[in-house]
Amino acid sequence: MKDMILIIDGDAWVRQLLTDFLTPMYGVSTASSGTEGIERYNERRDDWSLVITDYNALLAKGGDIIGHSRAHDAALPVIVATGGPTDVVGDALGAVGNVAVCAKPFDFAHLRNMIEQFLGIEARQKPKRFF
Repeated sequence: MKDMILIIDGDAWVRQLLTDFLTPMYGVSTASSGTEGIERYNERRDDWSLVITDYNALLAKGGDIIGHSRAHDAALPVIVATGGPTDVVGDALGAVGNVAVCAKPFDFAHLRNMIEQFLGIEARQKPKRFF
């Protein structure tokens, strides 16, 4: 069975871009808001290997996927994507374990490496190139 990744982002094109990039290697499910992301998380609580969420979705009322998922799985890795300064977002998140910040626009080689480090795997297949 493939590792499952939950993508949470308000922009449909970002969800599609990440889905296209990740689908050859992982199972993927998407949500358009933090609240919807929590619903998706709850539907398959024991199946998620990693979450990629937009920082704005994380801040929205009812959208704290990190806090919500930690109640069930304290070790679930989360990648927070932001178009803002990654150091500011990292400082805002504090010392939360198994959380990394990734810049938008995405550097897909860097994102792939982050995912593989979190999941403890070697590259299974080269990702598609989108640039």
